Amino acid sequence: MINAYIIWRKVYKVDHSNGQFKILISAHTDGMFYGMVIYYLRTGSLQNDTLDLVMKHQNFFGRTEEEVYSLCVEWVRQNLPGGFNVLPPTVEE
Repeated sequence: MINAYIIWRKVYKVDHSNGQFKILISAHTDGMFYGMVIYYLRTGSLQNDTLDLVMKHQNFFGRTEEEVYSLCVEWVRQNLPGGFNVLPPTVEE
């Protein structure tokens, strides 16, 4: 992706039963679209003062925005159990 610049970005909030996550989609000057699911894993217990949150991400790319968005949503469906709703995006140009 050398010399491929971002044309625009969309940020979707994912209202999930285990918390709020995000899906980021960006269009680049090389004609590709890139996506990232940002989520966290929670371990330990708040009651025992051992609660630990670890931020993670999963990356995707493809030739269309719809393809990358579908890959991101399907990854959430398969890897983050629980109900979720993807909210309309904010667009950054």
